Amino acid sequence: MCVKGVNRQIIEVVNTENETFEKAILFLRAEKQDRGEEELEREAESYLNGLAVAKPSLRRKKNRWPVLWGIAALLAVGLTVFLIWLL
Repeated sequence: MCVKGVNRQIIEVVNTENETFEKAILFLRAEKQDRGEEELEREAESYLNGLAVAKPSLRRKKNRWPVLWGIAALLAVGLTVFLIWLL
């Protein structure tokens, strides 16, 4: 992990301990740049660990029933129009 930058400071986390992500780049807020490097590293690790815990809640299950009911209604209307046209 390192803190670098000229106008803006960033923290680059190289060891994310995640099989999907190789590294993470965090941009520091201007008012928080005066903190010590060790404190910033701790906060970065804490933040990334919090993301790992919250990951399953980020995925929302989509409710597919309204879509299925809409398709069924369209099919019913189409079948009705087709049967009326045949008669």
